[in-house]
Amino acid sequence: MTYSWVKRGERKRMPYENPQNRRVNVLAAVDLQGPAPTLTWAVETHGAFVAEQFLDFVHKLPRLPDKPLVLVLDNGSLHVSRVVTAALPALRQERIYLYRLPPYSSAELNAIEPIFGAIKHHDLVRRRYETLADLEAAVDAAFTRYDQKLAAKTRPQSRLSA
Repeated sequence: MTYSWVKRGERKRMPYENPQNRRVNVLAAVDLQGPAPTLTWAVETHGAFVAEQFLDFVHKLPRLPDKPLVLVLDNGSLHVSRVVTAALPALRQERIYLYRLPPYSSAELNAIEPIFGAIKHHDLVRRRYETLADLEAAVDAAFTRYDQKLAAKTRPQSRLSA
C-alpha cells in the first residue's frame, strides 16, 4: 500500500495501481530523423533495468550503414551510472555517441517524453491488469500502435488531381 497525506498527522490508505509486482519498465528510443521514423523499445518485468541491459539495448538499436548513432539522454540514474560512463570510450570507438540533456530540461528537448505521455495516457488507460503477462502485452501493443502511427505519418499520401 502507498500512503498519501490527508491532513497533518493522519494517513489515508490508497491502493497501488498494480499490486503483486505487476509492473513493467520500458526502455525506448525514437528516431525522427531517419528515412522513416521508428520507435524501438524493450520491456523489463523483473525490476528496474540495469546498466548492462541499457548498453545491450543501445547496441541493438537500428543503425544506418556508415552513419554514427547519436543518442540524446535525460539524466536518469541508469544513463549516468558508473558502468555507462566507463563504457563511453568503447561506445565512441563504435561510433555511438551519448549526449546528456542538462538537468531539468523541458520535454521539448527530449523527443521521447511526449511519446511516453501519449502511450501512458491514451493507449494504456486501464490502470489494473489481472496478470503480469496481460500488462506486458498491453505495453507492447501500445508501443506497436505508436510505432505504426509514426510509420503512417511518413507514407506518401495519394491525392486526386483534376
